[in-house]
Formats: sequence, C-alpha cells, structure tokens
Amino acid sequence: MKTLDLYRIWQILNIVKNQENILYEKDIYLNILGHNSKYYEMEFEYFLDEYAFRVDADQICIFNDDQIPYEDYTNNDFSFIPKKLLSFSDTELMAWIEEETKIFIAELEKDNKNKRKRLEYKIQMLTNELNKLK
Repeated sequence: MKTLDLYRIWQILNIVKNQENILYEKDIYLNILGHNSKYYEMEFEYFLDEYAFRVDADQICIFNDDQIPYEDYTNNDFSFIPKKLLSFSDTELMAWIEEETKIFIAELEKDNKNKRKRLEYKIQMLTNELNKLK
C-alpha cells in the first residue's frame, strides 16, 4: 500500500460509528472499531488534526494517544478497520457491518445459552444441597 486514502478512512469511520449508534439504541453493543475506540463523527479537517495512522498487515490503526494537558494519562483512543474496507463501496460496507452484526448476535446467543445451562446446573446443585440440609 503506497498511499492511504484518509478521506475514505474518515468516511468509513463515520459510517461505522453511525451504525454502532443505531445498534446501541437496540441494546446491541458491538464495538466494530474496537474496544478502545472513542471515535465520534467529526469534520474531516478536525479528523486530520486529531489522529495518526498506522498500517498493519491486515488492518489500519487510527489513533490519538496524545497526553492530556495537566494530567498523567493520554487520550488512549485506538480504532481499527480492516484494510479491505478501503475498497468497499458504501453498500458493500453496510453489508459487511450487517454480517459482523449477525456474527456478533449469533455468538451472543450462544454465550447466553451456555450461561443459562451453567446457571441451571448451579441452581440444581444448590437445590440438592438445600434439600440435604432439611
């Protein structure tokens, strides 16, 4: 990758963040940009002033790790997008987000089923222990 289309990265981040916000309203807490992302929609010029970029093997890291004035901590804002998204149209990007959402919901449902089984087993064990005490 010789050049990085920062305008397209900005567009992708805004689209993804908008979709994340829509999902949050439905109580679906999918962090497509990563758990350390504090990105919010902004003007392109501000985006260029705020963020630095690192290109990894299969993803792009968009980050602001600047020191907070008069504090001993940083912004700690790290967002990640797969490099393949740069070649996606907005329609393809929306389809990708929808697929990621489906995968997340399926994993969440699986985790909830497993949690339910563990809780049912624990209830049964505690009920048996309680019956022994009678």
